[in-house]
Amino acid sequence: MAEREQGRSPTGPVVGIDLGTTNIVLGWADPPDRTARVLPIEQLDGPRQTAHRDLLPSTLAAPLATQSPVKIKED
Repeated sequence: MAEREQGRSPTGPVVGIDLGTTNIVLGWADPPDRTARVLPIEQLDGPRQTAHRDLLPSTLAAPLATQSPVKIKED
């Protein structure tokens, strides 16, 4: 922030977070080339599976045991 106030460009990466109502996106840019990039976020992609995706949903669907397509062991 002090660099911007003095009219200088930042010397390190610039990070941006979009906390949208539907999705969340994390991006960054390296000042020398000023190219914006999206940082993939690791998240659940299925039962016992993870994947890196550019968009992270802002909501969580948590079905009841009776609504789940996967058999859930009940005690």
